[in-house]
Amino acid sequence: MPNSELVQSLLKGMDLLVLIAGKTEGIRLNELVVKTGMKKPTLHNLLRTLCAREFLCRDNMNRFHIGPAFLAIAENHRSASRRTRAAEVFLELSRNFPDDTLTLAGMMGPDIRCIFRASPDRPGELQRPADRKFMPFVSVTSVVLMAADPAAAKVTEEHYPFDEYGIGMWGSEAKLAAIKKRALEQRYLLRDNGRIVSIAFIMPETSALGFSFPSGRDYRIGDYIEAAGDFRRRVWPDA
Repeated sequence: MPNSELVQSLLKGMDLLVLIAGKTEGIRLNELVVKTGMKKPTLHNLLRTLCAREFLCRDNMNRFHIGPAFLAIAENHRSASRRTRAAEVFLELSRNFPDDTLTLAGMMGPDIRCIFRASPDRPGELQRPADRKFMPFVSVTSVVLMAADPAAAKVTEEHYPFDEYGIGMWGSEAKLAAIKKRALEQRYLLRDNGRIVSIAFIMPETSALGFSFPSGRDYRIGDYIEAAGDFRRRVWPDA
């Protein structure tokens, strides 16, 4: 496309973002004038506009830096790529545990929601049941997530008070606190209620990987710990 058909002010703004993104220490207006060759009033207006939309920000030394809106776009892109990778690894994991129900869940506001699910009745299918919630205090998934992120747990507990939703399960907040401590120490929680064995592993970004299967079946917890560790390494290699 010929340059005459492009929006020149937008091109200049993009060039500024690329330039400033490469300056971790920030850069001042006069330096930008030299590096870009733009007239100072034009450059000032572009910077003011980008700051207004938080693509840039200015510190108390009048240096310009990449702003939160730009960083949010980058993080959204990373999150989308990570979600795609997580889906692939999750589906592969479900094939290694074909008789289990697997879940990947996360805290979203006060609720604990299922992101991915795989179950024996729908083999090979990656389910995305966005409306499926885990009850706070009750499931091992909810307990490990609330243990891993106390700030997020506070929001959940304000919406689902312990005296109403948790006391029947645990009897006291002290008992729940002890279970949370154990979950943090071992990075997972296992419960066998006589019907179902449930295991939930703490994952980065306030998420949890869960397995469940009927009680009475022989299993090795080490196999699940190894599988969860592999999942974590492949989805969050830098965590």
